[in-house]
Amino acid sequence: SPSPCSKAEAEALTALLLHPWGNIVAGIDLTRRMSGKEAYGLTFPLITSSSGEKFGKSLKGSVWLDAEKTSPYDYYQFFRNTMDPDVGRYLGYFTFLPMDEVRELSALQPPLLNRAKEILAFEATAMTHGLDAAQKAYKASTEKFGEADPNRVVSTSSAVAQASAGDSGHPAVTVDKEKLGNGFSILDAFCSSGLCASKGEARRLIRQGGAYIDGKRVDDENLVLKEEDFINGEINLRAGKKRYMKMHIG
Repeated sequence: SPSPCSKAEAEALTALLLHPWGNIVAGIDLTRRMSGKEAYGLTFPLITSSSGEKFGKSLKGSVWLDAEKTSPYDYYQFFRNTMDPDVGRYLGYFTFLPMDEVRELSALQPPLLNRAKEILAFEATAMTHGLDAAQKAYKASTEKFGEADPNRVVSTSSAVAQASAGDSGHPAVTVDKEKLGNGFSILDAFCSSGLCASKGEARRLIRQGGAYIDGKRVDDENLVLKEEDFINGEINLRAGKKRYMKMHIG
């Protein structure tokens, strides 16, 4: 009978089996034993940004495939904000565009490289959340930040070529008209919109200069919104540089 392994050997074997490589080797061996046929393990490079950060749930600002955790709009914006050196790799990883087109897009220089980012974001969002969600996210984003290639200089097989800027997809919430009559504070507005999780967070946002209404910075944390503040029945709230929410009177 085989002699028992030493403690050091047992610890090394345990570490191997807990490692992905150990899982692959064990799976290959099990498949061969059960089927009597050859089996192989397939690996992919770890996805990282140009700064070396890996994609994962522990990464600050990471995104989820679940729309309940990361909205299609935020998912789109995540890829739209890709760093320049990563655009080509991500187009290859996260889209089904022909590789010849991927190489052409990744060779673009700023500012047209931003069009490649729009295409990346659109395709990645469509793959995860569907074409309709991708179109709405694209319209919402271009409404606020403008289109990277309004004259369509860059050719692409992506369905984003048929999309156009507009306001139908911008994230929006509704505030009851009665609330405005009773006094609707700026803190309530940012909390109701989902841009802040609490009034304390809303206060900090205002004190740090990151709260905006219709493009104007909010300096007064005691500000009370009235119906006349809602031009055409709506206002645009912004937290920081890239988080927006439209608020309608219901």
